[in-house]
Amino acid sequence: FGPMNKPTADWNLDIEGDVKLTMQEDTKVENAVTFRINKEDHTLGNIVASKLTENEEVIFIGYKIPHPLRHEVELKVHCTPATTPVKALNDALDGLFMDLDNIEQQFAEQLDQTKGRDDQSPMF
Repeated sequence: FGPMNKPTADWNLDIEGDVKLTMQEDTKVENAVTFRINKEDHTLGNIVASKLTENEEVIFIGYKIPHPLRHEVELKVHCTPATTPVKALNDALDGLFMDLDNIEQQFAEQLDQTKGRDDQSPMF
């Protein structure tokens, strides 16, 4: 492989001045947008695309990694006239944050229950 394929040291760092998200409206399909998210990979692309599929106003959602050596995700979102791709993406991100909050809460509750059991167990 050699140094040509080696990623730069800052491939995954958000550096001041970097543009994290860009948007390009589709010229052929009405109410469709391609979002490009810089310095991300399948982890974010898949989870955001999955969340967008839960929105009934989203007609099409797809994501791709344009090139394996470029760390960016392209999300294509096509919506009904009842909403916009920007609103659909914002709603999906809000939903993901709520999901993460629920997971964090459940984890904390389980941890508290485990601590309670550990305090009552006899020591050998």
